[in-house]
Amino acid sequence: MIKILITGAEGQVGQALKQQALLQAIDCVAYSRRDLDITSTSMITMALHRHQPTVVINAAAYTNVERAEEDPTSAYAINAEAVESLAKASHREHIPLLHLSTDYVFSGEKNAPYVETDPTKPLNVYGASKLAGELAIQKNMDQYIILRTSSVFSTSGHNFVKTMRRLFQEQTEVSVVNDQKSGPTSAIAIAKALLTIGQQVSSHSQNFSDWGIYHFSGSPAVTWYDFAHAIYKASMLENLRLQTLCPIQSLALKSKVKRPLYSVLNSEKIKEVFDIDPCDWQDDLRDTISFLKKEVA
Repeated sequence: MIKILITGAEGQVGQALKQQALLQAIDCVAYSRRDLDITSTSMITMALHRHQPTVVINAAAYTNVERAEEDPTSAYAINAEAVESLAKASHREHIPLLHLSTDYVFSGEKNAPYVETDPTKPLNVYGASKLAGELAIQKNMDQYIILRTSSVFSTSGHNFVKTMRRLFQEQTEVSVVNDQKSGPTSAIAIAKALLTIGQQVSSHSQNFSDWGIYHFSGSPAVTWYDFAHAIYKASMLENLRLQTLCPIQSLALKSKVKRPLYSVLNSEKIKEVFDIDPCDWQDDLRDTISFLKKEVA
């Protein structure tokens, strides 16, 4: 019998995990940051003792890429130091850890889908802090799954889909970068993948040997401009002010944060081991916008 302990329960993936666990009748307990300080090994250990989960899923993260450049201390505290505490406690209690990471651990110089064994080279503080979290897990435990994903969107929180919809309603012209390519991924698809993995490792934890890093993201790969155009098309029946959607180069943004131009992930390994297919972000986008429309109505 599987029982999951979720951290980061108020984030996009955390909320999706709670929803999907309920739909699948999976026993789970979910903690937000205010309920459980995952930088405290003792607090984590107490929670593990209290609930006796068969697997821990860490969806907690500092995800504001821009702000991380200005506040690296906070980014590393959540994305690296807290992850190390969680890994140590989980290892000590012999509980597998499923951890969510990012395509931003790569530089984007490859120009072909990244596989799990490709060298990492983050370009910004966010990516570097997430990589530090990955390394902390690998150093402190054996039974872990690190799931790298990309460009997360959902009906909750702050994400590209919700930002674009707001801008389309407020502005007549919106500019979006057309030289950064990735695979948009819905939080629900990520949650389903994590629960599938959790069920399999819980059922076969004594014999399971394929621990390590996996990639999972939406398909097909697109630029942010292409994704924005799809969001616009899916929202066209609404009262939008937008008249022009302009493709621009990353340099035109004059951002303080350097991002990989190509961070597409190869998801063949997760299909081979767990029989999880890449998600179709176009279907997920339609479902997301349909929900957001009903929410506004």
